[in-house]
Amino acid sequence: MLTLCRFAAAAQLLALLLAAALQQAAAEYSQLWGMNGGRWAPTSRIVDHSYAGYGAGAQALPAYNLTFNVKNYGAKGDNLTDDSDAFLRAIRAASLAAFNLTSVPCRGRRIPRRADSLFLAEAPQGRCPTPHLGFGNLGKLGATVFIPPGTYRITKMLELTQSNVVVKGAGQKKTVLHFPTGLKRLYGDQMEWQWSGGFLVVVGPEINSTHTGYQLGAITADVVKGQRRLAVSSTTGVAVGQWVRLWARSPLSNRRRRSVLEPVERGRAAATVQAARTERATVPRTGSRRLQAGAGGFLPLSPAMEEAWRQAQGLGLGRPEYADSHAGQVGIASANGTLDAYIYGGNMVDSGSEPFPLERIRFVSRVARKGPNWIELERPLPYDLRLEWEPAVYSFEQAVQHSGWEGFTVEFAWTPYPSHFVVEGMNGFWLSGAANCWVRNVDIVNADCGAEAINSDFVTMSNIKLWHTAPRGGKTVHKGMNGHHGLWAAHSSNVLISQIIFNTMFIHDLTMDVWAEECVFKNSKGLDMNTDMHRGGSHNNLWTNLDLGKGRRAFASSGAGIRGAHAAANNTWWNIQSSRGTINIPECGFGPSLIFVGPEFSYPDNQAAGVSSMVAAPANSTVDIKNYCPQNRVVHRGGAKPSASRPTCGHEGHPPSTNWRAMSTTRAGSDCSLKHASRQPNQLA
Repeated sequence: MLTLCRFAAAAQLLALLLAAALQQAAAEYSQLWGMNGGRWAPTSRIVDHSYAGYGAGAQALPAYNLTFNVKNYGAKGDNLTDDSDAFLRAIRAASLAAFNLTSVPCRGRRIPRRADSLFLAEAPQGRCPTPHLGFGNLGKLGATVFIPPGTYRITKMLELTQSNVVVKGAGQKKTVLHFPTGLKRLYGDQMEWQWSGGFLVVVGPEINSTHTGYQLGAITADVVKGQRRLAVSSTTGVAVGQWVRLWARSPLSNRRRRSVLEPVERGRAAATVQAARTERATVPRTGSRRLQAGAGGFLPLSPAMEEAWRQAQGLGLGRPEYADSHAGQVGIASANGTLDAYIYGGNMVDSGSEPFPLERIRFVSRVARKGPNWIELERPLPYDLRLEWEPAVYSFEQAVQHSGWEGFTVEFAWTPYPSHFVVEGMNGFWLSGAANCWVRNVDIVNADCGAEAINSDFVTMSNIKLWHTAPRGGKTVHKGMNGHHGLWAAHSSNVLISQIIFNTMFIHDLTMDVWAEECVFKNSKGLDMNTDMHRGGSHNNLWTNLDLGKGRRAFASSGAGIRGAHAAANNTWWNIQSSRGTINIPECGFGPSLIFVGPEFSYPDNQAAGVSSMVAAPANSTVDIKNYCPQNRVVHRGGAKPSASRPTCGHEGHPPSTNWRAMSTTRAGSDCSLKHASRQPNQLA
């Protein structure tokens, strides 16, 4: 490794000398990143995204040797027999084995905890979960449900409610799970299938700041972004190496919010709400969800899914969606000093009349050191913490970890997709209340919704292809759209979505929603892909190395306008490409303190309300353009597209083609990179 690194360093030096001799080029690859992170600082706008994904970005996905073959439990794989119950039997057997591998003998009756997996209620007494530091057994032991080649008809939800269980096929071209009927016809209206639920589920109970039994101590002094050391009321129960969570218990500081929406704007907003309600009224309703459960021929939801549905409803996701109603203006502002005001860049943009409830922040880190009434985190804070928000340290608790789905095709029977909210529930994967879980190496065909992570952390979704067998969309409304959501991260942190190929178009291809933070969408491509910021305060996320295809709807975004601007602060688009060559960034009201890095970015076609006078920078400019949305966003236009002709130790091109990879290499601390340090900090980064 050292020899390779030195060789790469030598190649890098030679390339730089040649470039300097030819055109006096600056010896750095990005004004915002520098070379191997040399210009990044913990106080930079761009946060360290290297922790996204399974195992906080530091572990390979596990493989479990203990195997349960679905054919040994009655599955036929002949595309005629309903194999649902055989799959459920195999999953239950594997879950019981995984429980035994991840538990220890204990005396007396188990006392249920909120953070226990829902499978635990079914597990034998006399065993208790093995104590751990937050990440379970790190995926070292578990059980595999194996699906041999064949086509398997499935007509029920398949749920993983136990840690350390993977359902694995023989590959996308060999193993097919065929779903002839949608969730709506099977389960009725017990859930709103246009945005929730799936046939293939990982589900555990949500843990949030109201579960004070997991609180380790209150933070007792203000903390500034970039710092690691926290003053706390107690370190009892805190161990070095333990994963902890930071939550703010009073984000609005018990103050009233204030409205500054002008009457004319209120009228425009009301009109768009009514339009959304009119469209939503076309969604068929068949009565009370509770009355339908198990009645009228519908299957009942499992206890795990009932719990997950209550959690999803608690977030208030089922509100009307519509496009911009008062773009470019501060419509609704939070009271000064609140966490909401801070997350929206000090009320630079609309923060919403009805923000999503519960957790605005969900930062997770290991404890590196501790002392009397203080702890030091492994990671620098990506934002300030103020006492009036009542921040506190909690143990990191997610009941279901190290479980996943991989290696098969999800094939839904073709159905039309006539309108935005009219779906049959042809939904693939739904991960709720999970951590260190994954979906990988799958094809998804004819889906209404592909895959979603909600109330989850450190999830990886990778190598996923989405396509349709024939066009599904209507001829007028949303013409050309073949589904609702492609891949989605909501009320989650450190979700890594990578190597996604869209050979179809969804209304929302890739989505961030509901206070999502530190999530990464990277190395993906589509026909005309959009990066949907679905309102709801998503902050400190990264989109990097994406090929949008035609690029006609790069920032096309939706969501309920009562939830605020499309984006909150410090979201980054880094090296986004399209066949058009130029990508127009959104107007100023889209979100505060946004960062756009790459040669393709240009200004909006028109000066929307709130846009200051624009400066036409030269195409090869490598300077930061500061006077577009003053103090609001950074537009950095590199001088060339990423190229392998200027090698570095860990990333290539100008700027680095994927900032996530550059950060991960830097974090690894090789001889060719820096470790979480900056000798030339850039305030605009």
